[in-house]
Amino acid sequence: MKNLTIKDIIYINDGNKRVGCIVLLTLCHKNNIPIKPSQKDLISLGLGVASGFLGKDDIKSFIIKHKR
Repeated sequence: MKNLTIKDIIYINDGNKRVGCIVLLTLCHKNNIPIKPSQKDLISLGLGVASGFLGKDDIKSFIIKHKR
């Protein structure tokens, strides 16, 4: 199975980054990983992943950094 990132999600126009961030938050919640990122940090993550600047290791670091 292919590992998907925000930039791989095909959605309508500009919704990819928002949908990707919601998926991340939902997966963390469903897997009992409590994270509480600021809105600014979540936006930066979405934009960074979508542009290709951030990758899987950056997402993992983001989750670890924002664990409650």
